[in-house]
Amino acid sequence: LGVAHFLEHMAFNGLRSFDADELIPEMQRLGIAFGAHANAATSFDETYYELDLPNSTDEKALNLGFTVMRDFADGILLEEEEIEKERGVILSELTSSDSVSYRLTKKLWSWLLPGHRLPLRWPGGSPDVISTVPRQRFVDFYEDYYTPERITFIACGDADPEEMERRIIEAYESMKGDQDYNTGDGSDLLGSVVTGTGFAAAVFSDNELVAEEIFLTFSRPYDMPADTESERVSQFPLSLSHSIVSDRLQKAAKKEGSPFRSGGAGGSGREGILGRSGIETGEIGVTLASGSDGNWKVSIPIIEQEFRRALEFGFTPYELDVVKASYMRYYQRMVDVAATRHSQGLATELRETIKGQSVFTTPTEDLRLFSQAMESIMPDDVHAAFKSFWDTSDLKLVLYSKE
Repeated sequence: LGVAHFLEHMAFNGLRSFDADELIPEMQRLGIAFGAHANAATSFDETYYELDLPNSTDEKALNLGFTVMRDFADGILLEEEEIEKERGVILSELTSSDSVSYRLTKKLWSWLLPGHRLPLRWPGGSPDVISTVPRQRFVDFYEDYYTPERITFIACGDADPEEMERRIIEAYESMKGDQDYNTGDGSDLLGSVVTGTGFAAAVFSDNELVAEEIFLTFSRPYDMPADTESERVSQFPLSLSHSIVSDRLQKAAKKEGSPFRSGGAGGSGREGILGRSGIETGEIGVTLASGSDGNWKVSIPIIEQEFRRALEFGFTPYELDVVKASYMRYYQRMVDVAATRHSQGLATELRETIKGQSVFTTPTEDLRLFSQAMESIMPDDVHAAFKSFWDTSDLKLVLYSKE
């Protein structure tokens, strides 16, 4: 636990082309600030490194960028002295990132997913492992996972594509591949999602919690389908249904004396680490208003009423028209600002599509898909999608409480 995260840190502490105390000063001389322009992060299923070069035509900056990126792939030195120095840095980082949201999510996932390994594999790592993991463990992990088959190189900016392709090939063509590489996603090694548990309720407390929450949720196995045009269109009715339920809860929150201050609904298997780990989940809930210890009790009947109302009676044409218009404005706005997107943001979008096994599409294409789909989506379609998604006997009621 935490070896991938630790290894990410070591990439900035000694490379084939730069000693531990050379890389960051060299980047700074070229206007590349560590943190602002050079960074890295490790999540459940990826580690990424990013360099935001100040000028895509600066030959020195480009040379450094490609040298560093190649060294990240197979040139991290992993010197014993640097490993020992970095242990304290990571332990401090674990302490600073130990937020309320993090602690409550860990509790929820451990309770909701007892047969799955995801709640046991938090990417930051455990203090015990960070304090004791030996150098050879890093070497083994590095050689097993930092291979061409697992690496994606993304370049965005005002640069000639052919020249950029030439540089990428030149930088990586000598890197040795993994002859035993398995193209599977590894989800079969993550355990299973337990079903048939029926309704249950749980309270998870944290004294540092600012706003209490109460929500309905569920989890079930999920096999992510290919990201085709028809698959995306098929997801629109469910998304619209959750938007309408969210609108209803938001209106209820605005009423005088409401026990909650906001509410929402959502869920699918398509997005996020849960879906990529073979888990589909949904959530309908509210953030409680402050000032009364009994707000959670009063909120439960309202959540249940709105949930049953959506299940049994569906949605009105007017409600559907309102959320359709909201979606249309969003997609049109994305088209309007497409030409002004920053390179770093565009690179992040590309990385997310690769990680999520989806197809990168332009804002214009997204608007086209939505516009065409909206012509045929009726209230009955949205109602059917909501009923189908929430057709489970394994609902869980969860309260996040201060005590």
